[in-house]
Amino acid sequence: MSDFVGEWRTVWTGGTSSRVAVIINSDGSGSFTREQGDVKGSLNGTFQGHAYYGKWGQTNGDWGTFNLALTSPKTFDGTWADHLHVEGRWTGEK
Repeated sequence: MSDFVGEWRTVWTGGTSSRVAVIINSDGSGSFTREQGDVKGSLNGTFQGHAYYGKWGQTNGDWGTFNLALTSPKTFDGTWADHLHVEGRWTGEK
């Protein structure tokens, strides 16, 4: 099982910074909720070694891609991009 599986406290940056709760399942699916509760969505990804990458979608119709890498068994660092080519950093810790 990948070290990505579980509950994460994460931060998105790019334009604005947001704290986001993320749950990643062993099949690569997942969900996320921004701290304020106003943004929710899903993840559909693939594990490859210390990487987890794939697509995200929000309930408001926004969507894009992500590419994350474990920096330890309990931390990750990576990037996200949306369909309008806005990009940012995505970090997390268990």
